[in-house]
Amino acid sequence: MANDADTETPASLLLWTLLEVSERAARIARECRSEKELFELLVQEKTGKERNTRFLHDFKTLADVFIQEMVKHYLTEKFPVLRTHIHGEETNEFTNAKGHRIFVEMKSTEGETALLLEQVLDGNARAAALLAHAAHAEPRVEESVRADFERVRPQLRGQEIPLDDIGIWIDPIDGTYEYVRGLWDEDSKGGSSEFGLNCCTILIGGYRRSSGVPCIGVVSQPFTTPQGGSTISYFSYGNVSSIRRMPLTRDIVLSSTEDPETIKKLSEKFTVMHCAGAGYKILNVALGLCNVYVCSKTSTYRWDTCAPHALLEAQGGGVRQFLTDGPILYNVGDKAAARNAAGIVAYRDANVLQKVLTLLRQQAP
Repeated sequence: MANDADTETPASLLLWTLLEVSERAARIARECRSEKELFELLVQEKTGKERNTRFLHDFKTLADVFIQEMVKHYLTEKFPVLRTHIHGEETNEFTNAKGHRIFVEMKSTEGETALLLEQVLDGNARAAALLAHAAHAEPRVEESVRADFERVRPQLRGQEIPLDDIGIWIDPIDGTYEYVRGLWDEDSKGGSSEFGLNCCTILIGGYRRSSGVPCIGVVSQPFTTPQGGSTISYFSYGNVSSIRRMPLTRDIVLSSTEDPETIKKLSEKFTVMHCAGAGYKILNVALGLCNVYVCSKTSTYRWDTCAPHALLEAQGGGVRQFLTDGPILYNVGDKAAARNAAGIVAYRDANVLQKVLTLLRQQAP
């Protein structure tokens, strides 16, 4: 960011910091996938209460845990007032191949972080050094993202949100199952993909602690090629957004595991597409690639929805509970209450939303 005292505001400083930590996160995600042997060391299956029952296998990777702790480290370093108000999907406890429990965190120096990661990685000093460097090295925000930021920065004046009223939700890698599989959708349709690394996103969302309403969103795609590539980031602050609308390709986006009756009912009146990753599906709505995302199940959480929800709010859309008038609010207090237990509907156009809801509320003949 240009170091211009006349144009830098608390809003622009916070938003730019979120873009920087998102770029660091993307770099870590790519580094963790760079070598097959290394990646196999990093994956740990979730069990018990941490497991998402939607999937036969649910995974927690070192990338997830380390990214979350890295984001917390840099945000609290620059904005100490946020320290106790940053929430994420993962616990920072990781069990290495020898069964030793280690609490993953960012240390103050690259060398100290590498030593800690070396314990997680069973003595693999080279891999630990690579990951530590990815986290500590200066971030290089992509020129296209930087240009978008400079374009909207003047609009941030007057959008200030008091730091002591901000809370943060982090999903370090949304679409972990796709991240672990490592496939690539070569046949993406109109800019939207059904599966693979294409659907993985890094989600960092801010909300008003006083009201629970989302107000800041950064959604980044760390994989733009099967090998990694550059990072694409979309962002919003208040009603300012970096998004330029893309050509509409479908009416509705759904999960392939959505309730069959819901899929059937919607498919009779609308064109439907299927994508992986809750964050990616809401991003498709925010980008204008589709009008509505419907999830009738309880499989999403506040960390999945906060960041892309903020993108939609900045454009006059939103996320609400499935088939009720209830809003999705983010000041829920703790991780145990973070499930979107009533399902969700994400929308960009309220008129299309009403048509979808009217159809869904119709009783079967």
